[in-house]
Amino acid sequence: MNKYDAKIIYNIMVELLRKVDVNEKDSQIIAKCYIEADLAGVSTHGVNIFPEHLRKFIDEVYNKKPEIKIKKQTASFATLDGAKAAGPVAAYHAMQLAVEKAKSEGIFTTFIGNTNTIGPAFVYNNLALEEKMIGITLTNSPAQMAPANGKEKLLGTNPLAISIPAEKEPPIIYDIATSQVAKSKIKEALLANKKIPMDWATDENGEPTDDPEKAIKGLVLPMAGYKGYGLSMCIDILSGVISGASFLNHVGRFYGNNECMNVGVTCIAINPKVVLDDNFYKKMDEYIQTLKNSKKVNPKEEIHVPGENRILNREKALKEGIEIQEQTVKELQQYIKKYNIKYDI
Repeated sequence: MNKYDAKIIYNIMVELLRKVDVNEKDSQIIAKCYIEADLAGVSTHGVNIFPEHLRKFIDEVYNKKPEIKIKKQTASFATLDGAKAAGPVAAYHAMQLAVEKAKSEGIFTTFIGNTNTIGPAFVYNNLALEEKMIGITLTNSPAQMAPANGKEKLLGTNPLAISIPAEKEPPIIYDIATSQVAKSKIKEALLANKKIPMDWATDENGEPTDDPEKAIKGLVLPMAGYKGYGLSMCIDILSGVISGASFLNHVGRFYGNNECMNVGVTCIAINPKVVLDDNFYKKMDEYIQTLKNSKKVNPKEEIHVPGENRILNREKALKEGIEIQEQTVKELQQYIKKYNIKYDI
């Protein structure tokens, strides 16, 4: 894969979205979401899936002019209607509201349904980090996993992201799927004609496999066995059921689906200044430094905290560019030509 300037790719995505009648702000939110994924090294959720999102706007699966409304609100939470918006637009609005309310309330939670896949969950927590707040984002997703000892697809790989600011140290950025790996990694292995580890997935009969083609037809395995299964289930309930969205195997699929996926998203913002005080940030510096300066098994290797690699990847990718699959580049070039936009790759 070749590398491309992230700013140019961002501008191309914004221009393409504008050409299909997405407004300027929403276009920027969507483009930034997928660029930030690639900058962080999460290519499975980045620019390579953008053409499919663009098609969903063209085919009017996504609402181009969504009016995201508050259905219910108290001093501690709000439930929103995502208006069939693109997932990044809905999740952005949900976290933005949570951050704004947490400025005075200390903590605020938003629940939003009637929307679509949100992509990389950590991106929305950045809105909280910008205000020196803790951000938590969780969402359900199309069923790819079975319950423990089951072989029926009932649970998604349901991600959870938690971002925590410090004073001088970089923030902790914890972002996981509840599966061993994202299904997109299995698709990458298939495209590269490579085998996968035996603990990633099973075939349709629930038997472990190293064949990515069989794995795609089969089941993704949960991380840490029962623990991953239980966590996936809890996230499904705390984002899907409680928001009024779909859950279990009722969540719509991303590919080959011409209807709103109706995923559920929960965003939480916590303002440490209100909950504790300004000393929180110094305490977090001490916390991180204690971990990093603790005794090492291998003195030549550093002890890292979650998110360090993403921050380093971002700095490097801004200088050197982001990797994009050749097929994605061809699709983008076709759209560039079709809509006659000024940028090219």
